[in-house]
Amino acid sequence: MQFGRGLVTPRKVVLIDSAGLKPKRSFSYYTKVGFFKTGKFFLNLLPNISKVKEFKEKLLNKVGSSDYKASPTVLKETMKIIVNEDSTKLLPNIKAPTLLIWGTLDTATPLSDALKMEKLIPDCGLVKYVSGSHFAYLENIQNVNAVLNEFFKNDISSK
Repeated sequence: MQFGRGLVTPRKVVLIDSAGLKPKRSFSYYTKVGFFKTGKFFLNLLPNISKVKEFKEKLLNKVGSSDYKASPTVLKETMKIIVNEDSTKLLPNIKAPTLLIWGTLDTATPLSDALKMEKLIPDCGLVKYVSGSHFAYLENIQNVNAVLNEFFKNDISSK
């Protein structure tokens, strides 16, 4: 790695089903979010008794991805920031060779994001896993390992 101005510059970058582009949101999305936030506000005004807690849990389980739902509270706050971040203007500044690994059926970070990233990052390649989900890397672990070994083969020194 190279160090300059306090920043680390990686030699290579791998992004797997990565967030980074703010998705286009529909009116129904904003309606759903508004309903959820309003409901959460009013539920927080109620006493914290078991029936209210149960209802809050049911409401929370209707919103968010499976990743979000399964995450601890601290990570949920980070995920909210990441999902709403738009790095489009930063992508052309990535100077390191970049590999994108993506599932074609990813609904959390759609393939269209990968295609846009591939166009914006100067030295970039995309490996698509047909019928792969947001967890295409796990669904194709042996192939992903082979792809990563090939991508990094000249960077790994033999001992």
